[in-house]
Amino acid sequence: MVELLSGMSMISLLHQWDKYIDMSLPRVRGCTELARNCMDQDKHQRPTVREVIRDLDNLESMFPWSSISQSRPMGPESTVVKLPSRSLTIAWVDNPEYWRWTSRRDSRFGECAELLRVYYLKVSRLITPKDLPAATTSYTAYLVYKRAGSTLEGIVQTASTLHFDNIIASSKVSLHPKEGGPSSAHGVTYPVTRGDGWLELRPGEFSNEKAVTVQLLHEDPNKEMSGLIIDGMEVRRSL
Repeated sequence: MVELLSGMSMISLLHQWDKYIDMSLPRVRGCTELARNCMDQDKHQRPTVREVIRDLDNLESMFPWSSISQSRPMGPESTVVKLPSRSLTIAWVDNPEYWRWTSRRDSRFGECAELLRVYYLKVSRLITPKDLPAATTSYTAYLVYKRAGSTLEGIVQTASTLHFDNIIASSKVSLHPKEGGPSSAHGVTYPVTRGDGWLELRPGEFSNEKAVTVQLLHEDPNKEMSGLIIDGMEVRRSL
């Protein structure tokens, strides 16, 4: 039926779909892989109906639709764009000694980047004007994360907004909340706890006039960091 309607095999069709699918979503990735297995040229390698149902049930339990939210540019009426951790540039994220990808039910995207140990922490995201509506010119970026330990306490990072290599703005931030205090004190910006239990930290504000990179940076050869779970970033219109 697929070949009759589309003029291509199922494998070719799935290959075409890949470029339209946000591969940061593990459930979509799992469903696509399962479909490929079902169309294996060697019929003995194809899963049985029982195995397909089992795998689909496992995907549903691991990555419920309610926890998944696609990353897409803001529309005219949008107030926020959500960027998964897979879309961020994280130093050493591909090295399993320092980072790992972990599935979480409370994540909006199904999976998060979990910091195991590093001395050099750098998280950034390039945001271009086409990602944002032209109607509004001022935006604020937020890093959304949780802590799985206390090694971040007392560490002050640098948050910057850059245009190419030129720093537009820079500030001091802390990934560790200031207990019972304001979100900003003594020149340092602290995270606040959201209604969904995640922390959000404001690394910078910018306009949509040109492409910018929002960056969080910290390097200390004497202080090993761990216990950071990154869900992603949010970009909102500044009030």
